[in-house]
Amino acid sequence: MNRPQLKQLLLSSTLLGLAGLSIVAVAPASAQEAAPQASGDDDVVVVTGTRISREGYVSSSPIQTINTEELAVKQPTDVEDVLRAMPQFLPGNGDQVNNGSAGVSSVDLRGLTTPRTLPLIDGKRMVPYDPNGVFDVTAVPLALLERVDVVTGGASAVYGSDAIAGVVNFILNDDFQGAQFDAAYSITDHGDGETENYAATVGAGFDDGRGNVVLSLGYLNKEPIYQVRGPASLTPGASSYATPASFDFASGRRQIADTGALVVPYAPFNFNPQNLYQTPQTRWTVTALAKYEINDYVEAYGRYLSSSSTSSPALASSAVFGDTLEVQLSNPFITPASQAYFAANGTAPAACSDPAAGQCTRVGVRWRAADVGPRQYVFDYDTFQVMGGLRGEIWGWDWDVAGAHGETSLNRQQNNDISTDAIQQALFATSTTACVDPAGGCVPLNLFNAGTGIDPAALDFIRLNLQLQSITKQDYVTASISGDVDALKSPWASGTLAASFGVEYRQESSDYRPDFASQAGISPGFGQTLPTFGEYDVSEAFGEAILPLVEGAPFARSINLEVGYRHSDYSTSGGTDSYKYGADWEPVDGLRFRSMFQRAVRAANVSELYTPRTPGTGDLLVDPCANGTPGNPLTGAIRDICIAQGAPTPTIDNATITQPTAGQINNFSGGNTTLTPEEADTVTVGFVWQPDFAPGLALTVDYYDITVDNAISLRPAFDVVDACFSTARNPSLDPANTDCQLMIRNNLNGTLEGDDEFGLVQLNGNIGEVHGEGIDYSVRYNFELPMGDLDLSFDGTHVLDSSYIPIIGGSRVECVARYGKQCGLPSTVTATTGGPTPENRFVQVTTWNVGPFSLGYAWRYLSGSDVDAAQAGITDPESASIPDYNYIDLMGSWAVTDNVKLRAGITNVTDEEAPFVQTETGSTPFNSGNTYPSLYDVVGRVFTVSAQVKF
Repeated sequence: MNRPQLKQLLLSSTLLGLAGLSIVAVAPASAQEAAPQASGDDDVVVVTGTRISREGYVSSSPIQTINTEELAVKQPTDVEDVLRAMPQFLPGNGDQVNNGSAGVSSVDLRGLTTPRTLPLIDGKRMVPYDPNGVFDVTAVPLALLERVDVVTGGASAVYGSDAIAGVVNFILNDDFQGAQFDAAYSITDHGDGETENYAATVGAGFDDGRGNVVLSLGYLNKEPIYQVRGPASLTPGASSYATPASFDFASGRRQIADTGALVVPYAPFNFNPQNLYQTPQTRWTVTALAKYEINDYVEAYGRYLSSSSTSSPALASSAVFGDTLEVQLSNPFITPASQAYFAANGTAPAACSDPAAGQCTRVGVRWRAADVGPRQYVFDYDTFQVMGGLRGEIWGWDWDVAGAHGETSLNRQQNNDISTDAIQQALFATSTTACVDPAGGCVPLNLFNAGTGIDPAALDFIRLNLQLQSITKQDYVTASISGDVDALKSPWASGTLAASFGVEYRQESSDYRPDFASQAGISPGFGQTLPTFGEYDVSEAFGEAILPLVEGAPFARSINLEVGYRHSDYSTSGGTDSYKYGADWEPVDGLRFRSMFQRAVRAANVSELYTPRTPGTGDLLVDPCANGTPGNPLTGAIRDICIAQGAPTPTIDNATITQPTAGQINNFSGGNTTLTPEEADTVTVGFVWQPDFAPGLALTVDYYDITVDNAISLRPAFDVVDACFSTARNPSLDPANTDCQLMIRNNLNGTLEGDDEFGLVQLNGNIGEVHGEGIDYSVRYNFELPMGDLDLSFDGTHVLDSSYIPIIGGSRVECVARYGKQCGLPSTVTATTGGPTPENRFVQVTTWNVGPFSLGYAWRYLSGSDVDAAQAGITDPESASIPDYNYIDLMGSWAVTDNVKLRAGITNVTDEEAPFVQTETGSTPFNSGNTYPSLYDVVGRVFTVSAQVKF
């Protein structure tokens, strides 16, 4: 049985079973017996996952909530820290991401990639941080955070696009009154990574309680942690882009010795010490909330949220990454012997592009500009959103009308790169102190005699600093109304149909403007960046309904049906529909079964639609054209494909093409205006049990199945290569095969590296399918002890499937408990695949409360993983598997007075070191410092203390 059939069978059987049980249950019931039972809770509740509010409502969709106290115990610096530790989440972008960082934090529910998780604040959208349409969750004010609701499965019928994996709803406290000051400090036991976090919050009611205003200010400062310890220190990064310089010839690669001789490469560059395990960041946040009851029927409310952050990822020093440059044969730094080697093994000597330089040969240059210093990003983000609305009640119906405007501006500095144009100019010299062309203060660059070093003035001449500015805007208006339709009710229930209807209009735009040097492509270290501008708008209408079908019957205390529908009309792709239907059944007090089917959609964002085709860096471990050896070069059809793609014949016959450096190649990525919305079908089936015989005990189990068809994604490089070079997909190994033509090889050394014109094409597209399937479970138990009480919680996820089909008609890539170049799932945001997807994750927390004191521990567990099967045979055994991991955290608190509370904690008490996975094994943003730093603890034991003072 295939997965779609299984999913539909589960849903159909569950809903039919609930309907059948309702008929059996209600047959002997009288009208009086069917009357609703007193719940003891008359509060109207608003539940994430629906816009319907009613007394005692409980959602048919699985919802996990993190409350204020749980948040406080974790003492996070931002909410991404909390969510990343939850079993249902895998790492998004955060401060452990270095190479590939956007200077923000994002969330990734189910590992389905960040654009498929929709974050909300109080049920409403926030402005994205860039054209990728993703919200930076560091802007959420921790001091005002009342709870976090996580809804599993597509929620597009309620909230619109992007809610494929689910929704993360941050609920703020708009009733805060008084004054509160929060301060926290943490440091590792190595004495680095210091973090300070402060917040001041004030709130007050006015006009006899009809109104309330709240203001909260927050400040964070986080210091860096460099990759000089942990797994990064076990094996140095070994890059062929090194100092002294190396040169690529058709006959092979040679490196400059201290004597100036060209020898077999001997000194790779260790890039680890310049990279980071924790990115430094400074952040200010301002949040203002207000509400005022104008009369008994209308309340005005508003929210202002702003965040200003600066983060500074650091990368290894820039380099000439195999670019083809002209070598002046008369260069004063070249020894006579090396001059002869260049003339004989480079391209045929010819006049230099600057005729005054004489004769030149062209070679691939690999030189690390270590003395220029590490490449330094500086991301300066300024985000704000102003939202206001009116809400109230009319004729028994609740209504809400709101509008918002938000902007995120980015000023990105990229420092300590080098200019390939300036390098070429500095390689043409009349003496060791004078350039052929002295324009701009040119100083000759010595790449040919390591024994004499490089003039610092030459380094200053080639240094290149870049800048990019962007602004992303979001505007929306939304209106909804909800209430009871008294005329519609089931004959077996006293409750009537509850319904909600609404409309929404949203417009998003992004203007991404790099400076001239970035656009010119003369920056090898940061790559070419092209301007992106695009916008779209969407008009939507939606509705929901909940019908109590049975109440108070034998074996059916309650049965409720739930449906929803939304139509969305996008300016870019036209109309699309999302919907949901489900049911919940409470056979006896304390036991409730629930099931839901949801069709969710995600339309392409500005980046996915409009980014120009841009050269960059992709991931590939094995290049078939580099599989030859000097004694056994490639022959036949494989040889023909490599030559047709641009590899020089001598590089094939001499077997001098090298495998991708550090698992990276050049690629061309970009948008696609023909993208259509992806569609996801989600089934959830589960139960909640709160038995009467064990007060304080709650058990939930939920199965989920999410299938994303027509998925918008980047096609991984390995699949393009496989489609070209495998006889299963290219039976005749035809060089004219469409996929073979997506590879453009370096015409000097045959690799997919070097100048920006070479690489592999990976434009965004509607690929085949993305699939996630698993079981969530949770146990909560609170009970009294002779001294105090004990809180126990156990939350976990068992992943049954995490897979994708990289192209329609392609083979499924299974990623449960796998990592490497093929796994996890591909993303248009990172332009890569992700990190490991452990089969099992859980967090067990025990807290003992005695009067004003609290003491507890958290046990975090991640099951082991293995490298992708396709690369297992070529991966060092030490990097080919990750064992099970167990982390223990300790925490305690003391309520000194009613107004003062102190907390302390130690994470990773046993100082577990992250697993060793050599850096080139996986994709660049996730596999760094010889491990996966976003998933496993890389900073070691961390001590945290905090204080909260209320007035």
